[in-house]
Amino acid sequence: MSDGTTPVVGEQERLIGLDLVRLLAAFGVVVIHCGDKIGLAEVFGEALRRCCVPYFLAAAAFLLVREILEFGGPPRIGRRLRRLLVPYALWSLIYVGARLAKWSILGRSVGQTPLSGQFWEILLLGRAAVHLYFLPMLAVGLAIGAWLTPFLRWLEGHLLWIPWLMGAAFFLYDFCVSLPFPNGLGSAALNCSRLLISAILFLPWLFTGVLLRVLVDPGGQMAGSRTSPWIAPVGMVLFVILDLPGVAAFEIAESIHSWMLGECLLVIALTLPANWAMRSRVTPWLSYAFGVYLVHHLVIMMLSGLAEALRIPWPKVLGLPGLVGVTFVGIVGSLAAVAVMRRWSMTRRWLLGEEGPRR
Repeated sequence: MSDGTTPVVGEQERLIGLDLVRLLAAFGVVVIHCGDKIGLAEVFGEALRRCCVPYFLAAAAFLLVREILEFGGPPRIGRRLRRLLVPYALWSLIYVGARLAKWSILGRSVGQTPLSGQFWEILLLGRAAVHLYFLPMLAVGLAIGAWLTPFLRWLEGHLLWIPWLMGAAFFLYDFCVSLPFPNGLGSAALNCSRLLISAILFLPWLFTGVLLRVLVDPGGQMAGSRTSPWIAPVGMVLFVILDLPGVAAFEIAESIHSWMLGECLLVIALTLPANWAMRSRVTPWLSYAFGVYLVHHLVIMMLSGLAEALRIPWPKVLGLPGLVGVTFVGIVGSLAAVAVMRRWSMTRRWLLGEEGPRR
């Protein structure tokens, strides 16, 4: 995924397990949005929402910290941001155009749609499509991580500070979202403030990245640390506590919950056997993750728009058996679209954020 979660080839050893779980997480996002369209979101959607996108954030933070701690200097943040923001901007335009075309075909006016009066939301908060929301926050978070390079290097030798810093970051976010915005604040300033507040949530990912980098050797396997056996049981206890009705109602509980699930998936990815993940039938598909994430909603939009125009339930357009069939078509259609875009260097670079030859 070229959203800042892919190391620059030739500069860092590639973590194949991380790439594999990232592709599976991208497929999970397809399941979420297919479920939304056919009324099965509550069955699968909530569980996947709490782990798929958080995993992308956890992986991005870990790889940024890994680059900082291994190479000693500030990361090549300009290249990371370019590979993230250029596709984000172009896909935002594509999705705005696709939604306007769909509404025009279905006879709706723009004033009756969610796009009316949302320029700054689309630009700063990813409102062009439902799945683009976290990309601006990730870009700001990566920039903050690069700015914090000296502090993150200091933190590597002072691990006891990490739990306190993480708690402070969560409480700071919870405090900021509860503040009322001043009256008369312009739309640009309002949404810029919202973006900066959301980026606070990237700090716990960065701090955890430092901790995991200490527990993980340069080859990507979990080191035999005396502290690592405590990670799973402590995590399970916190997981249960955060799910208690009185606790789960708080915004901060949901944020910590998502952070824990993302980090658990990251630990699993870092401990996957490399030889198993690198089999020739698996490896060629690993670089499709970011493309599948970007394009899948367009595929789903086209199918659901066709169903709406024909006035029939979406799964019956192709005789599909519910969520499984719809998700299968969504995944296969997304993979096919990405495969076509990767054939040309221009679309591969500008729409998928890839650089260099196809992998």
